[in-house]
Amino acid sequence: MDPLTAIAAFNASYAVVKTAAQNAGEISEIFAGIGKMLSAKQAVEKSAGDSPEKSDLELYAARVELEQKWAEIKEILMWTGHWDGYQKFVQDRREQEKQAKIAQVREAQRKKKLYVDIAIIVGGSLAAIAVIAGFILAISAAKG
Repeated sequence: MDPLTAIAAFNASYAVVKTAAQNAGEISEIFAGIGKMLSAKQAVEKSAGDSPEKSDLELYAARVELEQKWAEIKEILMWTGHWDGYQKFVQDRREQEKQAKIAQVREAQRKKKLYVDIAIIVGGSLAAIAVIAGFILAISAAKG
């Protein structure tokens, strides 16, 4: 996602969150908007270095704007009593992501070990067949 699109998505999500919070909206609507905001914020930060059409000053200004709006949302969460719950949720989610990555690495290692074991078994079997065939040839040559 290019920075302009990500900034637009962030601003739209910000408006939804702010409006929902001001109107005592559904908590799910607020947090859905926050999720979109964070995704857009991460996209802006990720693509900032990959955006030759935007100057450093423009990207910095966009980053500052995002930080200011995020600070406002953080304050809304604190005033509505959801900040601690949100922090706990984020911490749990990061731990789940970490565990998923660990499981993924372990699965890749397991598959690699399986392929190495198969290669060893096949190689050993072929070597044994070659030795047996050599003995059979040697015996038949000695008889004949």
